[in-house]
Amino acid sequence: MVAAIAFGSMALAQGGRPLSPAGSSATQVGGKYDTSGAEPVYRNGKWIEITYGRPIRRGRNLFGGSGADYG
Repeated sequence: MVAAIAFGSMALAQGGRPLSPAGSSATQVGGKYDTSGAEPVYRNGKWIEITYGRPIRRGRNLFGGSGADYG
């Protein structure tokens, strides 16, 4: 009981900044194009969907330095 109250209060205390938005990407793999009709149609493929967290910049240079800080 005490642990539940302690963890609940810690979760509420960490609500300052918004979380990073979720990103997602999807593609269909393993199928074949059927060209027997007027338009080619992709058949018998399986969907792969990936969901990931995207970074928030928040004033930082995320991908390497710039100027004198680069390298």
